[in-house]
Amino acid sequence: MFVPGQAGVRGALRPAFRGKSVHKVDSKGRVSIPASFRVELGRGDPDFKDGAPHRFILVHGQAEAYGYLEGYTIDAMARLEKRIRRIPDLDARENAIEMFLTESIYLEVDPNGRIVLPKDLRDLIAAEDELVFQGHLDTFRIRVPEVAARERAERRARLVKGDPASDPMAALALIPDEDHE
Repeated sequence: MFVPGQAGVRGALRPAFRGKSVHKVDSKGRVSIPASFRVELGRGDPDFKDGAPHRFILVHGQAEAYGYLEGYTIDAMARLEKRIRRIPDLDARENAIEMFLTESIYLEVDPNGRIVLPKDLRDLIAAEDELVFQGHLDTFRIRVPEVAARERAERRARLVKGDPASDPMAALALIPDEDHE
């Protein structure tokens, strides 16, 4: 059986949040976390044990500017915090602290695989009855489906127009494949 990130398997995929999934939000703000995302949350929590709730950090400091909330595993946030501590410019460091620490909350996934998304955070992204969860390598994004679709259409339009900055294949061509050199 294939397990992403399985140790000792040549060419094994590194653990990552992948795919997208649309979920209903109930009147209390409860929304299901995709099962594959819960697996990654467990992998990214050094204190996670089977049967314990999955924990993660939800950052909302960029929500007004970018239209999404971003979920970080415990490990991913610890790595980010180490980088923030090394920012030499005091103003930039303070801005990063505010965006990623002050404007974030811890969440736990309940036994039914759901979180309660607080109303103020739902309001930040204009969430109503559905949210889309999008894998984004070491993090995942939560946004309303209409915003996700609009952003995807804009990216596709730039790609069709030949914008080299929008071409993922051109960008990847510049990065060496360290596994096949």
